[in-house]
Amino acid sequence: MLAGCSAGPKNFENENDRLRAENMKLTEQVSALTARVDGLSKQLDARQKAAGVELPDGLHAPTCTSITIGRYTGRADDKDVVRVYLTTLDAQQRFVQTIGRATIQIVAIPADGEPVTVSQASYSPKQFDAAYRSGFMGTHYTLEAPLPTNVPEGVSQLTLKVTLKDVLTGLTLEAEKTLPAK
Repeated sequence: MLAGCSAGPKNFENENDRLRAENMKLTEQVSALTARVDGLSKQLDARQKAAGVELPDGLHAPTCTSITIGRYTGRADDKDVVRVYLTTLDAQQRFVQTIGRATIQIVAIPADGEPVTVSQASYSPKQFDAAYRSGFMGTHYTLEAPLPTNVPEGVSQLTLKVTLKDVLTGLTLEAEKTLPAK
């Protein structure tokens, strides 16, 4: 009897299934990485062209020049947070994706007293990128801040301010909106 044959029959079906699954997983990883490389290459090409090519009058490189806070911004029904729908716009008021550091401040301004920050939240560029959404609510970034609990007595409205520092251009953009205090 041969030494290699004494282990008994091998189940090739299970081994093939395992190899197929591993192959599929590796193929998906290669596809995702190839898409990422292609995207980064296109961004690099665009930056190089933008640096050396003058655009015709009336045309602008797709750069975030303003931000707006969506009308459905407010207290989320399912959580104790204020949900902010932020739209980033280019010079022609079209949505444009960007990379930035975002800060949310919610401020109460009493009739007789100093403004009080009642809630705030910050988003790193990576967190801001992850907040990108596109669907039935339109294309936007969904940000959240804790629901204010320390609103001074007699304040009926809060001021929501979003600041976005674009890491590509260095521009700091701001938008404000009033919210009901309760």
